[in-house]
Amino acid sequence: MNRRLTILFCPLDWGLGHITRDVPLIQYCVNEGHKVIVAGSEKVIQIAKEACPTITTELFTGFEIIYSKKRGIIIGLLLKLPDYIVDFYNDHKKTEALADKHNVDLVISDNRFGCYSKEAYSVYISHQLQFRLKGIAKPFNFIPAWVHRQIIKKYNHCLIPDFETKPRLAGELSEKKRLRTPATYIGILSRFEPKTADKTEDTVVLLGGPEPYRTQFEHIIINQANEMQIPVTIIQGKPDTNHQKTTIGFVKRVSMLTGDELENRLLTAKTIISRSGYSSLMDLAALNRTAVIVPTPGQPEQEYLARYLHQSGYFVTMSQQAFNLKTATELIAHKLTFDNRTHPIFANTLQKIFNQLY
Repeated sequence: MNRRLTILFCPLDWGLGHITRDVPLIQYCVNEGHKVIVAGSEKVIQIAKEACPTITTELFTGFEIIYSKKRGIIIGLLLKLPDYIVDFYNDHKKTEALADKHNVDLVISDNRFGCYSKEAYSVYISHQLQFRLKGIAKPFNFIPAWVHRQIIKKYNHCLIPDFETKPRLAGELSEKKRLRTPATYIGILSRFEPKTADKTEDTVVLLGGPEPYRTQFEHIIINQANEMQIPVTIIQGKPDTNHQKTTIGFVKRVSMLTGDELENRLLTAKTIISRSGYSSLMDLAALNRTAVIVPTPGQPEQEYLARYLHQSGYFVTMSQQAFNLKTATELIAHKLTFDNRTHPIFANTLQKIFNQLY
């Protein structure tokens, strides 16, 4: 009989996307009889416990990313680079301490750079192995890609949440060229599964992304919905607000939904408006739903994904600056055509890793 493994999950907590996409992995590990520890911020722990009440948790906070209105995202990140380097080493030190405390066999880090252990088999999850910068920074795409590869070299294996064959959901971002660390495409990761449902909800907006752009976009939606008298439900994605509900004219705001509630809202919405964060796109693809996607301003990854998926016919995109709610609710995108490739396929890869550790 195979022994019970102790598995430590360390998802990045810049928003909710990393922990929500890790839920199926966590559930699989629990169902296989292994001890699972999730280390993260309070909001990460809340979502993890909601999905898997039996897991162990450890508070493991990192720095919060807040982008400057004036400098933009890239300049803001560069100015914070010294903080990121300190955070990298602090994360690694804390991970080693947790691995020692719990006698961890396997560490799974979702894009949290420093969460690897020299004493445990360490796995890194990322869909962004390549970068697509803009403007004067465009010729330097190779620099962040090289830096990322050096980080991934610290790990034993890299899991890529995307399709192995083209067309891929992440486009060129998930290409593993020049990556020397063993890597496996594991298909898309989502809590949701495709179902059929009547479209009874008018327009559902999934808010997300860093401040100040998140609140700016919410104000745009509220103002336009009330001016144009369009019923809208805004799902704010704020797990620390006790699932509050408020109404402002034609707009209903829900601070947070459970996974099942969110799945139902997305299935029954006539129109979905969302950021082009990759985890949100995987959820929509898993449900075979299209949407109007609005990238966070100045965030190259989201802007590339929005442009690529619009050109590919899977989604429709609008910029935040030029956003028009009436136009968005009238746009009709092509239906997603990923066929049966959205079904989870990560189990075989995890089992191979488990077999190395038994």
